[in-house]
Amino acid sequence: MLRPRLLALVPALVALSATVGGFIGCASDDSESLGGDSSGDSSGDSSGDTTATTTSASGGGMGAGGGAGVGGSGSTTNATTGTAGDPCQNGTKDGAESDVDCGGGTCPTCADGDTCNGPADCGSGSCTNGVCGPSGPACDNNKQDGTETGIDCGGSCPACPTTSCEGGGPGTGNDCGPNNEDCCTSSVVLGGSYNRNNDPTWPASVSDFRIEKYETTVGRFRNFVKSGYGTQQNPPAAGAGAHKLIPNSGWDPAWNSQLETTPQTFRNALKCEPGIHSWSDAPGATEEEPICCETWFEAFAFCAWNGGRLPTEAELHYLQVGGSDQRPFPWGMGPPISIQYTVYDCVYDGSAPGSCTGADLPNVGSLSPAGDGKWGQVDLMGSVVEYVRDSFKGAMPKPCNDCARMEDPIANGLVSRGGAYNNAAPFLAMDKRLKIEADFRVHCAYGVRCAYDL
Repeated sequence: MLRPRLLALVPALVALSATVGGFIGCASDDSESLGGDSSGDSSGDSSGDTTATTTSASGGGMGAGGGAGVGGSGSTTNATTGTAGDPCQNGTKDGAESDVDCGGGTCPTCADGDTCNGPADCGSGSCTNGVCGPSGPACDNNKQDGTETGIDCGGSCPACPTTSCEGGGPGTGNDCGPNNEDCCTSSVVLGGSYNRNNDPTWPASVSDFRIEKYETTVGRFRNFVKSGYGTQQNPPAAGAGAHKLIPNSGWDPAWNSQLETTPQTFRNALKCEPGIHSWSDAPGATEEEPICCETWFEAFAFCAWNGGRLPTEAELHYLQVGGSDQRPFPWGMGPPISIQYTVYDCVYDGSAPGSCTGADLPNVGSLSPAGDGKWGQVDLMGSVVEYVRDSFKGAMPKPCNDCARMEDPIANGLVSRGGAYNNAAPFLAMDKRLKIEADFRVHCAYGVRCAYDL
């Protein structure tokens, strides 16, 4: 059964104040919460309770929450019944276990596809690339085993994908938008000057760049996961995914530990919200929906693997307001926000506002061309929040000429703009600059659209 959408995101609501000069000068902290109630509980206690405080979607709920607690290592409490029981049957990965209730020399051996530290953890007696499986590659069992370097690819199996639109399957071929366009379509955006937040006290300029028309589909992201990249086993190279005009904007190897350990654990993590998330381990009916449940680190790795990078805040905002047009909405000066132009407030399926199900997150480009931006990009408001390169530490950089904030994203959080399908209309506004966490994976609300240098 599909369940209501949890809408907690970030609790910060701070007033915008005067600025000081400098490329990353901290003038003020102009954050606002994505929720109508900014009291989200992000503490998480030592029992491993990760329950987030939630708010009503009709009140714009996407506020803070979901702070992960410390797992109960060695616990003897059954996670389902709450009674004392066998720690190898409590539904959690604890103690020395290599996966949930198996391995580690203290619990039963693990099944094929479970994670392992060595052959002794596996019922098959084979641990390949951290995953239990047969010694020889199967090439068609939806696992990485044998000599495979990715999931059913590489080694003695067919070569792994090297770009997100290889294969031409659903979500990777000519099946996006109302005209069945190539899901990897991109266009050149002519740079220029504009006012951030449609406020003349926040001028900025960007150089020409290229950016994708559609948010990344599940089908495209599937090629990335299948390739075996984007995990601790195969992280991006140092400096990958950099903006050519912004020094030190590429991948930092210190972030490798923020990635999942194996392709199998990566796939499991992408199923963050049952009934809502778009990912499935095997191709299904959601291949043309936007990927969600990925962290900022995984989105960064995806764009780098695909030959691109994350857009800067200034670039994404330039698209959203139509550059010097200074549009209040991506599609123009009006009409105001409605279901004909953007996916918001969980009403896409015709239900009451705030009644969220998986049907409220449609295929990418479902409202094209009505909701298209000046340069043809779709879903620039609503749908899923799109990650940008900038950390969130105080105010936007000023002056801003191809600028971005490069502070540590783990310590300082990240910027988001444009809102998501579960936000009420006021929280999609073009002057809303919001803070999110780089490792956030509690809800299916964040997607990715890659940019490319010219």
